[in-house]
Amino acid sequence: MGANQSVHMANSCGQVIHVAIAMRPEVALTDIYVDCALFAFAIGELKSLASTAADLPAEITTFGDLFKSLLFCVRTIKAWGSAAGRPPDAVYTLIEAFKKTSIRIPYGQAPDISDRGILETYLNADGIAGLLGVKTMSAIVMTDDAQQLAMFDTAPDSSWIATSRGLIVRSKYGSLWQEDPSAGQVEWPRDGGINGNEQMKEHMATSLKESIVVALEWLF
Repeated sequence: MGANQSVHMANSCGQVIHVAIAMRPEVALTDIYVDCALFAFAIGELKSLASTAADLPAEITTFGDLFKSLLFCVRTIKAWGSAAGRPPDAVYTLIEAFKKTSIRIPYGQAPDISDRGILETYLNADGIAGLLGVKTMSAIVMTDDAQQLAMFDTAPDSSWIATSRGLIVRSKYGSLWQEDPSAGQVEWPRDGGINGNEQMKEHMATSLKESIVVALEWLF
């Protein structure tokens, strides 16, 4: 990228993480992604779950829409896990689509996620050009097990550490692995933000019951 642009993401969370960046949440996916067909198919699959339609964007058209839809999937997985069940396969369709169109970072590695060679694996020429010279860019980070998800803005010369403590923390300048919480940190709890939010827990429980009813009606 630019001469002063270098955003490293150090993975210290104990498992693979998946990261994508864009110039801002409002940017249209069709303007930046090489392949948006995966997202279009995924949202169609999710809409097949009658009880979830109201909780999803009408379409995944922007980078922000992508995050909101992924967040719903993460919370749904958590809710079904609490009920000792497996979410409908449609929930995993979007998660797998994101994994295929993002940067895969193994545990213990700290790549420059703004490196042009890496960005070319999922962004088109306009998506890459849009990141040149920006003052901030937006990042989505998800664990491989889809239990943790976060979206945040970062300066083009800031680096981060994905920890195993439910936090993504700024790293000190000149060091990829030394944390500097005073410079910034982002929460990404394993519960997808459900715990501590009674309204969300009640909502997810209702959605779970409705989904089970729909599944039973379909079977019988």
